Amino acid sequence: MRQSILAGDLAPHQPLDAAQIAQHQECESWVVEHAFASLVEEGLVEPDGQRVKSLTKSEALDLIEVHRGIRLHAVELGAPRLTSPDVANLRELRTAMQGAIADRDGRGAGRISAAFNQVIYGASGSAELMRILESTDPAVIRMVNLAVMRGRFDPMLDMLQEAVLRAAEQRDHRGIVEQYVRTWARFQLVVEDVHDDDWPDWG
Repeated sequence: MRQSILAGDLAPHQPLDAAQIAQHQECESWVVEHAFASLVEEGLVEPDGQRVKSLTKSEALDLIEVHRGIRLHAVELGAPRLTSPDVANLRELRTAMQGAIADRDGRGAGRISAAFNQVIYGASGSAELMRILESTDPAVIRMVNLAVMRGRFDPMLDMLQEAVLRAAEQRDHRGIVEQYVRTWARFQLVVEDVHDDDWPDWG
């Protein structure tokens, strides 16, 4: 269920039927109820467990403000520590992203983007920072996927990866950080530019 919500297969406001899900997954209803409780804690399901949580424009902007700082710190730590295998991994993911965009696979582009970022975050070598990122990833991944699925962010993800890969190949650590700073600023503008009347369908 978590992956379905993050990918946008289960849309904001969509009702959740625990009995139906338990039957479909061939498990006991208490297992589904436990999963609902975890998803409520992650901010993906409404507190009553009856539907997928909406994401208001104000909440999205707050998420950007909070998570930008955490993730930029991870990039600042990870960029100087990228190894040759890390750069090779980034190169492979970059090729995969180009394929996803060519196929207009928004969900695939979102997953590849998360994996690309994870390479750089992981290079930080900080287990505590990675734990924090892992605990906050669902909300951020969902927000980015919602944007990607609506065609609002694909070009920016594409340009970010191209610029970051080029900087990584040149060992330009500061250039990597600068690209992420620009991308977060651009993403904030994307969210701010969504008209309030369009927001219920967007989030």
